[in-house]
Amino acid sequence: MWLSVVTPVRNAAAALADTHASLKNAPAGVEWIVQDGASDDGSLALLAGLRDPAPAVLSAADDGLYQAMDRGLARATGGHVLFLGAGDRIAGPDTLSRLAAVLAGQPDMVFGPALEDTAGGVRAKPCRAPASLWRGLPTHHPAIVFRRDLVAGQCHDPAFQVAADYAFVWDAWRRAATVVLADFPICRCAPAGFSAHHARLGRDEQWRVRRQRGVPWPATAGVWTVQTLSWHLRRLAPALWARLRFAR
Repeated sequence: MWLSVVTPVRNAAAALADTHASLKNAPAGVEWIVQDGASDDGSLALLAGLRDPAPAVLSAADDGLYQAMDRGLARATGGHVLFLGAGDRIAGPDTLSRLAAVLAGQPDMVFGPALEDTAGGVRAKPCRAPASLWRGLPTHHPAIVFRRDLVAGQCHDPAFQVAADYAFVWDAWRRAATVVLADFPICRCAPAGFSAHHARLGRDEQWRVRRQRGVPWPATAGVWTVQTLSWHLRRLAPALWARLRFAR
């Protein structure tokens, strides 16, 4: 296997169908690992009937999203790993083939742009340089691919309820010797992920992540301030916020 797509899920049957549709007719060597948190909404029955690819499903109660991601990672057998949440999709029909060509060089990490489903249609969100991680994730988490050996045994820090994925990506990036910035979108997803629904807690936890990793206090405070202003701008002037965001 050259790629393991890991999907953590609980009670999201309809979203799983969307994710599966984007993986339909994936190139050989791609496995889809679904780590289910004891769903009771029909998700397991849906998964049992899916083919091409047929998911490798394990269902067990867990402590939430990040533990499910860790459990899915532990089950992965591919050379590289991509976390794709329920409802997230591979960007297009040729995305995995293009990604295979990039991963043939065995990079430790790949960062790429993402497509977002917005009220105005599908828009491309650029990926910043990975060196800007101190400002926040440079792209959506499902647009980041990890070499499995790089993150084998690495877990999401349970001290963070919202920013554990940020800390996970940062720690992996600091160990990575080869990082590639893809020139094509990797995933398609909603603009508001888990952290957007817990914005204040996310900002506060990101503060801790930055300080723990040596970002100076003034820079940490500056990022926190910009994030807070951006949150207010999104509420008060969403059109302007979107123009500024997609221009990055």
